[in-house]
Amino acid sequence: MAALGTVLSTTDIASKAVRTGVVTVTALETTKAITFGAAMPSANYRVFTNPEASLTVVLWPSAKGTGGFTLNLSIGVAGDIAWMAIED
Repeated sequence: MAALGTVLSTTDIASKAVRTGVVTVTALETTKAITFGAAMPSANYRVFTNPEASLTVVLWPSAKGTGGFTLNLSIGVAGDIAWMAIED
């Protein structure tokens, strides 16, 4: 695993399992189940998120498993959130 703040080369990233997607959330949701199309090798991965609009919300993953994770939202918002999981 690379240390936080370490720049990974394209070779480093090419050897990692990566899953990406976009999830739509509604103003009533503060959690969203994310399911991978193909399982990750292990539950040791990092999740990166990017709201696709000006959403003022704190996002964090929990319940990480090989098949997916739960995306948590600090408040309910309506919009799309892009996510990426990269194997440690």
